[in-house]
Amino acid sequence: SSGTLKWYAASTGGTSLATGSPFVTPALTGNTTYYVAAESGLCASTRVAVNVVANPTPSITSQPANTVTCPGNNSSFSVTATGAGAYQWQYNTSSGYVDVPAAAPYSNVTSATLNITGATISQNGYLFRCVISSGSCSTTSNPASLTVSATPSISAQSGDDTICTEDTASIIVVSTDG
Repeated sequence: SSGTLKWYAASTGGTSLATGSPFVTPALTGNTTYYVAAESGLCASTRVAVNVVANPTPSITSQPANTVTCPGNNSSFSVTATGAGAYQWQYNTSSGYVDVPAAAPYSNVTSATLNITGATISQNGYLFRCVISSGSCSTTSNPASLTVSATPSISAQSGDDTICTEDTASIIVVSTDG
């Protein structure tokens, strides 16, 4: 018959940490070896080593910041992390996060700094975040927003004015938000 699985911290001796499968470890900060044996009554198999490799999770030390720009201007988002192996910028245009494409107007989509060349008003309100990974471990930055402010324009003016020297002129100009 099959035995009861018992988990140990040592290859011999000691008391069992847990029984059964799966064995859920405590949170690990480094590589750890556990040992498992099948036991039935007084009989036990030889303990088998099970190695758990604990890769470090990247840690974000500087989050991307919200950015405000005008149409046609360049913008960027940056993140700083320790333990980073790879970066992937993502954006949310209102229907969930997807990877930023490696195509204009975006560049450096897999680096610590995402560049946007010639922001457009249609990008106003986009949220950007960065997924930073090391091996199979990853962490995601806070989102940062891109605000593309409409360019104001002059919609009306009083026109040219002719005055005598030492008189004042009253010039009327109306500006509208774009």
